[in-house]
Amino acid sequence: MVRFDGDTTSRHSGIAYIMYTALYRRKPGQSSLASNLPISHTINTRAPQHPKDNVNETSTNEKGTRLHIVSEKTAVESRTEDVVKTRSTISRKTSELKSRRQDGRHAGRPGTSHRHRDHPRPHGKTSATDEVIRGNVTVECPSTAKIVRIFTSSTFTDTWHERNALMESAYPALKEVCQQQGYEFQVVDMRWGVRDDATDDHMGTELCLREIDLCKKLSTGPSFVTFLSHKYGYRDFPNKIEATEFDKLFAAVEEEEALMLLKTWFKRDDNTVPPTYFLQPISSILPDFRDENEEKRKSAKTAWYDQNAIMQKALVKAANQKLDTKAAHRYVMSVTEAEITRGIVESEDRLSSCLWFHRHIDAIDKQEPGYILSRYKECLGPEERVKESQVLLADLRDKRLPILLSSENHKTYNIEWTDSGVDPTKSKRHEAYIKQLCHDFTEDISKKVMQAIEDRKRTDLANPLYGEIVEHTVFCQAKCKAFHGRQDTLDLITKYLQGTSRTPFIVHGPSGCGKTSIVAMAATLALQCFNSKAGIVIRFIGTTPDSSTIGALLSSVTSQIWRIYGDDEDQELPADIKELAKIFQEALNMANSNEPLVLLLDSLDQFDPSGGARQLFWLPKQLPDNVKIILSTLPEPQYESFPRLQEMYSERNNFLKVPKLADKDVEGILTKWLNVSRRDLTDQQRQTVLRAFQKCPLPLFLKLSFDEACRWSSFASQSETTLQPSIRGSINALFSRVEGLHGKIFVSRALAYLTLSKTGLTESELEDILSCDDDVLNDVYMYWTPPVRRLPPLLLVRLKADLGQYLVDRGADGVRVFFWYHRQFIEAATDRYCSDPQLNQVLHGALADFFAGTWANGKAKAYLDKKGNTETADRRAASQPDKFKTGYNLRKLNNLPYQRTEAKQLSQLKQECLLNFAFLLSKLQASGLRPILEDFIAARHVYPGDHELKTVGESLQLSQDALVSYPNELPSQLLGRIKQWDGLEDLLAGCRNAPNYFLEPDRPVLTEPGGQLVNCLAGHKKEVYGIDMTNDSGFIVTCAYDRSVKVWDVASGKLVRSMDDVGEDPEKVLLCCDDSVIIVHPDEHILGYDFKTGALLYDIHTEEGRLLFCVGGKGNSIIGTFHEKSVSLYAADTGTLLETVVCTLLGKKQEFTSNTVCAGSIRYMAVVDDDQYWVFILDLETSQFIRKKKIFEKFKDEDGDDEQYTIEALVLSLSGHRLYLSEMYKNDLQVYITDTMEQECVYPGKDRDSSERFKLTKDGKTLYFPNSDHVVLWDLHTGKRSTVLQQGLSMTDVVMKDMTTAVSYSDDRVVRIWDLTREAKSHSDGQESEEDIVDSKSLVGDDEADTGKELTDAKEEEKKAKPIEIKRLMTLPNPRYVLLKASRTMTKYLQIYDLPLKKVVRHIKVDLSPSKIIPLDDSMQVLVRVRRRLKVVDLSSGTLLRTFEGKMSENSSDFTLVSDKKEVACPTRGRKGIKLYDLETGKTLAVMEAKITKKFDDLKASEKGTVLIASTDDGPCYVFDVLTRTCLHAINPVQLNCDDIYINDAVVTNDGAYFVCQANTVPQKAPEESNTEYIPLCWDIQNNCFHKELVDYEYYLKYAKDSGNDDTGVDVFQLLDYRTIICNHNDAYIRVFDLNTGEMKKRIEGHLSAELSVVKAGPYFMSHGTYSEDNVFKMIDRTTFETIATFSPDYDIRDLALTEDGYHAVGYFREFNKPVLWSLVGGPEDDQHRKTYKPLSSYPDIYGADTVQLQLQLQKDTDKEEDPDDLDKDIDEVDSDTEDDNDDSPDKKDLDAMSSISGLSDLDLKSGWSDLDLDADDSWDEMEKPEKKTSA
Repeated sequence: MVRFDGDTTSRHSGIAYIMYTALYRRKPGQSSLASNLPISHTINTRAPQHPKDNVNETSTNEKGTRLHIVSEKTAVESRTEDVVKTRSTISRKTSELKSRRQDGRHAGRPGTSHRHRDHPRPHGKTSATDEVIRGNVTVECPSTAKIVRIFTSSTFTDTWHERNALMESAYPALKEVCQQQGYEFQVVDMRWGVRDDATDDHMGTELCLREIDLCKKLSTGPSFVTFLSHKYGYRDFPNKIEATEFDKLFAAVEEEEALMLLKTWFKRDDNTVPPTYFLQPISSILPDFRDENEEKRKSAKTAWYDQNAIMQKALVKAANQKLDTKAAHRYVMSVTEAEITRGIVESEDRLSSCLWFHRHIDAIDKQEPGYILSRYKECLGPEERVKESQVLLADLRDKRLPILLSSENHKTYNIEWTDSGVDPTKSKRHEAYIKQLCHDFTEDISKKVMQAIEDRKRTDLANPLYGEIVEHTVFCQAKCKAFHGRQDTLDLITKYLQGTSRTPFIVHGPSGCGKTSIVAMAATLALQCFNSKAGIVIRFIGTTPDSSTIGALLSSVTSQIWRIYGDDEDQELPADIKELAKIFQEALNMANSNEPLVLLLDSLDQFDPSGGARQLFWLPKQLPDNVKIILSTLPEPQYESFPRLQEMYSERNNFLKVPKLADKDVEGILTKWLNVSRRDLTDQQRQTVLRAFQKCPLPLFLKLSFDEACRWSSFASQSETTLQPSIRGSINALFSRVEGLHGKIFVSRALAYLTLSKTGLTESELEDILSCDDDVLNDVYMYWTPPVRRLPPLLLVRLKADLGQYLVDRGADGVRVFFWYHRQFIEAATDRYCSDPQLNQVLHGALADFFAGTWANGKAKAYLDKKGNTETADRRAASQPDKFKTGYNLRKLNNLPYQRTEAKQLSQLKQECLLNFAFLLSKLQASGLRPILEDFIAARHVYPGDHELKTVGESLQLSQDALVSYPNELPSQLLGRIKQWDGLEDLLAGCRNAPNYFLEPDRPVLTEPGGQLVNCLAGHKKEVYGIDMTNDSGFIVTCAYDRSVKVWDVASGKLVRSMDDVGEDPEKVLLCCDDSVIIVHPDEHILGYDFKTGALLYDIHTEEGRLLFCVGGKGNSIIGTFHEKSVSLYAADTGTLLETVVCTLLGKKQEFTSNTVCAGSIRYMAVVDDDQYWVFILDLETSQFIRKKKIFEKFKDEDGDDEQYTIEALVLSLSGHRLYLSEMYKNDLQVYITDTMEQECVYPGKDRDSSERFKLTKDGKTLYFPNSDHVVLWDLHTGKRSTVLQQGLSMTDVVMKDMTTAVSYSDDRVVRIWDLTREAKSHSDGQESEEDIVDSKSLVGDDEADTGKELTDAKEEEKKAKPIEIKRLMTLPNPRYVLLKASRTMTKYLQIYDLPLKKVVRHIKVDLSPSKIIPLDDSMQVLVRVRRRLKVVDLSSGTLLRTFEGKMSENSSDFTLVSDKKEVACPTRGRKGIKLYDLETGKTLAVMEAKITKKFDDLKASEKGTVLIASTDDGPCYVFDVLTRTCLHAINPVQLNCDDIYINDAVVTNDGAYFVCQANTVPQKAPEESNTEYIPLCWDIQNNCFHKELVDYEYYLKYAKDSGNDDTGVDVFQLLDYRTIICNHNDAYIRVFDLNTGEMKKRIEGHLSAELSVVKAGPYFMSHGTYSEDNVFKMIDRTTFETIATFSPDYDIRDLALTEDGYHAVGYFREFNKPVLWSLVGGPEDDQHRKTYKPLSSYPDIYGADTVQLQLQLQKDTDKEEDPDDLDKDIDEVDSDTEDDNDDSPDKKDLDAMSSISGLSDLDLKSGWSDLDLDADDSWDEMEKPEKKTSA
């Protein structure tokens, strides 16, 4: 067997081959596999075409569809055995939230299932649908094309005006209707645009009937429309007559002239089976028929018509004598009747597919014959023939058609006759008729189309899975149809299928060797081997959109497996490829001995490489029982798959290299193809083909030769039966032939457009494009001017008919396009039609105009007529919106930028695409960010100096991490980065008018393009932990905790390849062997990968776990791993152990561990011992440790204690002759001569450096290392220290080979690329000004020396230059203000910041920091805790209003407002009771006691403050009624089935009915032996009982079954209203629970760890991710729970909270020292929330616009005095009181206490700050919020 796709770049042939071969030559009811299939049954889902076909069984499936079973076949008996179900796990990994577009917009349809609810597992007999799902490739499949294709039947002359009017108005309207539904609309009008030369080969009728069949097969809804009226139409005899019939007729002809003409015009061809007489082309007998001279053409045409009439008369007479009525009718039947017979009479579903628009002309039969009348009815010529035509017409029109078509499908129009016939330009009534016809046509067709679409939605075709399976089944059938030979190969596959092998069977070989056909035949062998009981899944990769990417393929394959084995419950499939691969492998386990599974995947090399598809991580290393997998691939390493397969599977017997075709197979194939085509060759012709193949023994050449030979007649001369000697010659000969047939200009342009298209074109697209090409139209219209300036459809139909088998239908952008079948055709067409760069530019421009819709929507295009005058005409091209009603216009989005760039149309490229906000947003939402970046890369390559493209392109590159996950952030990201909008005004306007809400900060907080940071690569899903760069700076390689190693192109930022699942926690990656090998070290392994292919080269198992290692030797060819007292040296290219060297220089207690450092060079390796005091030198030439050196000696510190520095970083020079090292205190760079270990020099460092991760540039002149948010450089020649790359974020590591390009990463999973040749830009938004924060100089005075410490002049200057830094931020009841805690050095401030004015309006210097602040309702007063006193401060005047009587506890800082915020509650000084204060007076009102020995700790009150919950150390919580001053009851942990109750994050409902806390416990419905996790528990306060647990059991049980890392443990929660609570959980979901019922109301995508912000006002709540890699915050509608806007900053936001109006968010960045306000912008105009929105400036201005500077002494001397009137008589705690309460092991409560330092607690967001009890001046700077959490 042979496969003729050769190189599969343009992918497999077959669909077109089916259309033009199998469709028309298949007998009714016959399977397309014909004699190749060994299975004894064929199920036909389409009824036979002819009513008289035998049917011996009719069954009804479960949907009621009647299935006609062909008589000689039997229905497949269903499987009755029970199927063992293995439910796959839907493990919703949290990484999915951050990588939802990693595989493209079509990558697996994230979040959706390919399965359909309407397909229950069959019982008893199976339906055809079930057989298709099960992989029965013998089933004839329906069309899956989403197309409305209508054939219009009429005569040439009588419907001229009607057809023109329909083309002008009805067809464009219908095209729009279909387009909006995601369907293509085509009209096949074979009467329009037919020239005389198109009739030369007599193929017109045959092509019409082919097109009717194709319309019936493909069209959704209507497929055939007739305009039959008074004219019967052109009558012609058949152009081919079987020899037996022709001989009968010829013998019956008596007229000598007729006999002579028949002998001249008909020739017998014995190469046709059966032998047939063919009517010869007109020009072969009358050469002038196609002459350019008009007179000659006219004369030849007249001669042909005369001779034709004589032959027809003779044949009709003979047929009536010798043939039966039906056979004889073929000789008198008109073309129109033939069309109606095929389109209506033989149609099964006439109601939905056929229409008749019947025009009746009154009194037409009373008119005198004449030319005008002859255009509307037969009236001229022989009377007998005229009458015969009228009789035939009457029978068809008046008898048969009315019976076949109902009134719904038959519309009649009565009009009068005029002297001009039908002429709407002269008759108002005719004009009205034409308008009514167009209206009815549009309405009726639209109605039937919409009904058909709705009907289709209720069928299997609506299921994407079913459609996908059908596509591949049909393709498989096409390949099997022409298969022959290769029996040895098939026997090997059969042996594999029947054997016990647990690894895949791999078919490999060069392009075009027949792999695809072998895989297709393997599917039929599987049916035979398992007696039709196996489930068979087959995919030909790259032939459909859902088989081109790994995500989409795994989704559809997994869904099909589920369906085969009866798992019909809808389940979402994750977008994460690793999770999807896991589910796919679990699905394989569903196979069983009664129903094995065979999976066939052809052409792994055709995978889109994104997602690591070609690395095959998704394939199981060992197949489950009862599973067989057959794969095929090209063997070349650049395709990655074959080397990977060799590495994964050692069973070499399962690798089949496709052998060269044997000579006997070649002859057999030729015979088989001839039989299928019903052709034969003479012996001489057959030998010509076989001899040619021996000279060019390639399967594609055999196919080309066969197709040429099929054109040979048995009477052809030897000169007419020659073959080209090569594939290219054969293709060029084919092109020359079609150019001669159809016109060189038309063919060259059509094929050029096809070749220059990005992925192929649909038939409608190419027709529209050619209709706008006036060179083509002028050539086509050379002798004739059409009524509508468009390409006649017949021309393209005829061209496709001649080239069909060399074109392949494929999936692109969600539609079916056609493109070249083989790379050889692409190359040949490129050389022949696309070799002129200037012409290519013009053609790319024409393609771009089509995808832009330039000539759509009625816009006329200019052209020159025959006289040279400029005219315009509407070309009626398809409109091209960005989005249809049913989805995005991917054809436009993915093709327009490419074509504009290739056309070098910069202005239009910008205006329509790359600087068009609506286009960018649509493409981002439809296809993801990567395709947009590729568009910019391509454009900037052509226009490298364009500033606008550079600005926007780099902005998008910097926004990758945000836009990959959150496309609707596009306006936020662009507005936040671009500062100069010159030339980008339209883009700016688009951002401002975005259709969706977005968050806009009031100051620039995102990195601006144009600086040194040029790209932010978002590909890893967890934090990066290793990086290296090739020596040419062209590529980088990274490893991350997501278990992957990735290779990136530095210039484009494109992910080149990904090696996934490399092992746990890969923490180091290096390039070695001159950048040809990647070394990575996950736990217990050192892996070597081929840099170019990603194939695993070796695996060094490190039993000791993680080792210290480095690379050295020439080109870094040696790996050294250090462990205990030795080093093991390995060859870096093979992983071979070279030798192990023991270090005899080590002391007895010294050893090498993984916690120290080492370095390598060409000659030496250096390593530090476990104490990090000594360095040891290994000589790689001698394999001996030659030196050791103790670098740092002990010294006394300030307290007199012994100290000793440790070696924290070292690196060897390139040659290894110098060693550079440092410690982390003084950070001096010490230089040693390696071979002597003598110190050469010391370069003084800076104590603020953090010396580690030393590296050298490739020239060895510069040493560098990351240091906090910048990089330190040491010039090794001068010893000069400098810094670069002020990043803002803390930098983990950096790599650069020279001083031009650097790459860094932090703990946020983003890899950053820097261009060091550019000028550095500050990440801050400028210097502080008096408007923002009070001028630094004005705030420095003598009083800042109050600390009593003397500062040196340098320190003083540094202090004066240091800006005031924000330490904490909190919102106030008045939303226009926020309260800031700020400091500079040791000086502290409280500030009121006016958000609308963007300035500080109160600047209060304070003596110490209040540990907790609660704002009061007027936003001018706050309640603070100062040491042990509560105080009320007036912020407007900076005065202390009152100090509360009595002291608070030393060990509890908690206090809260109660009693409608009129009272204050806190623990008593000894924590034995709860003290209540009057807020207005500060006097003690009461002490509430519970008579307990435990001490109270934390408090939680309801909003009204009527109920108070007080926790105790390691004990129960107590419930107090504040109004009655009594303790109601205790809540014991035992009652909640837990050890402790944590109330830091607890809530009490507003009405005091419920108390919700989190507890570490096992859910009530959990399986036995389940683990505990933190879950929210609800306590009924009024009834003093446990109420509900708030658990998402669906996901809890899934995670428990999966035994993975996911859990539903609660992270944080907040009350949304008095009966609804929102919780962020550890699996990155926010869940909404109803407190009354305990039911989960909604599951929302959340964060791994979060802060939640809820305010009483406003329609939204906010969530904010607290892990560095999930720094996004979201505004979520509190009614619909839809995320309406997100914002992803470049830096960590601190103290982020909603303002009290609920419409804004406010926070600050450490990098900016100013509050940042985010406003909700954009969104729908009619959104009701817009009505309630008020700008912050509209809220009361209570502080004024001026900055007022004040000073306030918070601590007074009287604070230490006792208050005798204090009702709190509790005794202060002493140390012994608290000893028993201390616990050395931290628990969640301890962590919660710490969280008060790291961020605002939930209470803080509503009530105030809690900083722990740190009031001392010297502790202020320690209060700064620490860095964001990083994921564990």
